[in-house]
Amino acid sequence: MSERVLSDKYRSKRSGILYIITGLVVVVFVAFGVVLSLVFSSSQDRLIEKSEDKLINSEVENITSATGYITDLLMPVFNQKAQETPIEDLLRALNTGELTDAQKWIIGEMEREVEMGVMGLERILAVMTSSPVTGTREVIIAASDLSYMTGWELPPYLKDALSEDRSYLILEGGLPEMGLEGEQLVVLKRTRDEQRMVTAYFVGVTSLQAKVDDINAFFAGERDRTRRLIIAVVLVSIAVIVLVTTFFLSYLLRRRITEPINQLSAVAEEVMEGNLDVEVPVRKGEELEKLKTVFNEMVRSIREVINRSVGPD
Repeated sequence: MSERVLSDKYRSKRSGILYIITGLVVVVFVAFGVVLSLVFSSSQDRLIEKSEDKLINSEVENITSATGYITDLLMPVFNQKAQETPIEDLLRALNTGELTDAQKWIIGEMEREVEMGVMGLERILAVMTSSPVTGTREVIIAASDLSYMTGWELPPYLKDALSEDRSYLILEGGLPEMGLEGEQLVVLKRTRDEQRMVTAYFVGVTSLQAKVDDINAFFAGERDRTRRLIIAVVLVSIAVIVLVTTFFLSYLLRRRITEPINQLSAVAEEVMEGNLDVEVPVRKGEELEKLKTVFNEMVRSIREVINRSVGPD
């Protein structure tokens, strides 16, 4: 059989090994892409969480600073006005429900601040924590809502915050004692009247929930966009790598393994059909060089045995 006919015959045959290896490469790179996407996504989630915390803390610092500024304006005036009223008269007024002029003034200012929504303040209290008469007992001396001055007590966690002289509290579960739901920021600003030995706190409550929701919505959108971008990049990278690898493997396998095996298989079929005048081309250094050489020797040996058996014509 001519070399051209033999070549056409083995080229028409395909080895499944190419498809198997290509499939394995695709599976490996898809798995790698999924893992890479998950790693990037997890890393991004951690970064976003840190950014959220940082942004919320920044909001807290801004609100605390602004509320402290308001306190620095109101409390000195209140203390000055309160000095005109003996501390005993102030306490008696608190017990009887009567209001001193200093109380009326700061309550009016507190109501105005809440109505104007300054810094989102929803509740404002002025709490006296120590004095020569009250000792260390907490007494609400003014509030934006008068209901907090009659029969309402500070929650234990607010008392603890005052005793620890904390500057703010973040209450993720809200402030149910005041009927406030959602994440709340409680700002605590300490003031001291050295002349009368009175310590008081300006307590401002503002909702963080809207800001937290806005921050979460923003980062959720960014998270989704980044995740889609990562997935797109990974998929494109996988597609490019798979295509390049597939073409390379296809060439390599076809050149070094598939074609030699198909060529050997085609010649073996010729031998099975009774054609012993065939020979597999052998290239020096190829992977199947020894197998092809042994096959050619086997065909020659068979041909010689047959020739000896038949004898001369």
